[in-house]
Amino acid sequence: MAGNIITAAPDAVAETIDAIVCQYVDAAREGSPPDLEQFLAAHPAFADELRELLPLVARLERWGTAKEIECVRQSLPVHFPLKELGEYRLVRELGRGGMGVVFHAEHRFSSRAVALKLLPYRLGADLPQRQAQFRQEVDAIARLQHPHIVPIYSFGEEGGYFYYVMQLIHGMTLSGVIERLRERDEPFRCRRRRQRTLATATTRVPPGELQRSSWKAFAGIGVHVAEALQHAHSAGILHNDIKPANIMLDSTGRAVITDFSGSGLFDGAAQEEQRLALGTLRYMAPERLYKQCDERSDVYSLGVTLYELVTQSAAFSNLPAVKLTEAIERGDIIAPRWHAPDLPTDLAAIIMRAMHPDPAQRQESARELHGELLDFLWQRPSRRPSTSWWQRRMRSA
Repeated sequence: MAGNIITAAPDAVAETIDAIVCQYVDAAREGSPPDLEQFLAAHPAFADELRELLPLVARLERWGTAKEIECVRQSLPVHFPLKELGEYRLVRELGRGGMGVVFHAEHRFSSRAVALKLLPYRLGADLPQRQAQFRQEVDAIARLQHPHIVPIYSFGEEGGYFYYVMQLIHGMTLSGVIERLRERDEPFRCRRRRQRTLATATTRVPPGELQRSSWKAFAGIGVHVAEALQHAHSAGILHNDIKPANIMLDSTGRAVITDFSGSGLFDGAAQEEQRLALGTLRYMAPERLYKQCDERSDVYSLGVTLYELVTQSAAFSNLPAVKLTEAIERGDIIAPRWHAPDLPTDLAAIIMRAMHPDPAQRQESARELHGELLDFLWQRPSRRPSTSWWQRRMRSA
């Protein structure tokens, strides 16, 4: 009997530990990874084993997410054999990322210049089902009529590839603006010819005339994007890939979101794990690493984008994917005023709050972020008390 007890006990212990680990993983995948020390305190009999095991499990989860993103990106050919898609002739490639490739294209009959976005994946046996879902989502996105969202004209499928056609915006991407500011601190315009001032009264800087200390102009760009996100969220659509490369400044100084190809309907795409893994890791909210997202995930990505705009530095270092996911989860960010000592404290606080690793500590919505940025522009008192997370980083600058 004693022998039976001895051989059975390890199995029982292993099963118990396995169940506890599954509990930890399930909580993490639901978007609320438990605090390690608190979790260990709740299971004192197995604390030593769990202390060694749980960090490894967490790393494996992060590795899995990183590999999903990498696999999707690797499906993009370096050179597309296609010269035409539907009624459009592909003129040249404008840019590419994890969410696909954008071409300058022309309509074969009218010669109208457009931007054509080719999505990064080919669809096989489940094409009819995916095609119906794609059409549903793009149709919803096409109904987003807003001055800070690029209009979508049409969409189609050819050879298993999905694409959609949108207005060609003449101007400069925000990533191009950041690169220009990084190179030299001289005022410049996105377009050479003289243009009227920004459409909104929030920014008094001439359109396109920017330099490293254009704090109000930077906040004005954030106002435009937050306003567009607020409109999309009210229609039940998330963007899921807000970043400098997906924001254009046109010839009037208007900021326009140019790409909703990673977006998802709240009731549909949020249930698709692959869709949630898409996006650009460096701008991805921590909860999306665990296949969770809501409006605050877009708020986070806009916060990271604004951080990069005001500092001309990446919020997270150029790390391997697994280490980068760990840094995102920890909120391992250098205070923006370390890079830009003249950055107004209120604006730095708004950006850092948007980038909080805990969604509950961010602005509740794009509408709230929009309001805080307007408060800064209009020099109104801050709406929210400071939080210790960003205060520590502000003090370290």
